[in-house]
Amino acid sequence: MSAPWAIAWKRFLRKPSGWVGGIICSFILFVALFAPLLATHNPDEQNLPQKLRPPSSEHWFGSDDTGRDLYSRVVYGSRLTLSVGVVAVGIATALGVPLALLSVWGGRRADLVVSGVIDVFLAFPSLVLALAIVAILGQDLTNAMIAIGIVYAPRLARVVRAAALSESVRDYVSAARALSCSAPRVLFRHILPNCMAPLLASATLYLASAILEAAALSFLGLGAQPPQSEWGALLYAGRDFRLTAPYLLYFPGFAIFITVMGINLLGDAVNDTLGGR
Repeated sequence: MSAPWAIAWKRFLRKPSGWVGGIICSFILFVALFAPLLATHNPDEQNLPQKLRPPSSEHWFGSDDTGRDLYSRVVYGSRLTLSVGVVAVGIATALGVPLALLSVWGGRRADLVVSGVIDVFLAFPSLVLALAIVAILGQDLTNAMIAIGIVYAPRLARVVRAAALSESVRDYVSAARALSCSAPRVLFRHILPNCMAPLLASATLYLASAILEAAALSFLGLGAQPPQSEWGALLYAGRDFRLTAPYLLYFPGFAIFITVMGINLLGDAVNDTLGGR
């Protein structure tokens, strides 16, 4: 491990929020990886005589309106929910980073165009823009991930653009240009590696927002579709039973809350540790 990253790691270990967030995220990741071992039932198996049963020794979180075990569906839902967040942030990174580098290295006109595009996307609330994109692409979890990735791409691009502009005027970049290094080499060998700290910090924070956006889209019926065990979709399925079987909302809602809180705590610690360094 290089010296700067070793120093950052030591600073991270001194932050309680990082420890708490790391433990929560590790637990959620553990549940997602070992869902088949932790689940007590087949999450998609219907058992109508057992429908809407309250939490018990047989159904730890109760059962839904078709008799499916809610605990098993929440456990398997961790896989889908985390996958949605990671894929959406991955799409945002794949779109936002090249856009930012083009803005920095493409000259004044390219910077004006890219900045204008970023400003247009940022003018809309993220959920409203995601709803519009899903309405165009169609109601599907894959389209929801694409929509969330497109929504957060300008936000990541703005972060990387600011960091890249700061790095582009440093002496080592001027030296690389004086040595006739090609533009791709300067961008990917010198500038981009020094933008990784703010990029990593922002991506961690946006992961929590992406999970929340995906759950919101699924709750509105525009994301995961039955019988997919996504936490937002579980909330959508249980909304009609909020008075007679409120546990259908409590457990998926708490899973979303604890996951988003853990990622936010971890993201804040990473952001404080790395900052703009």
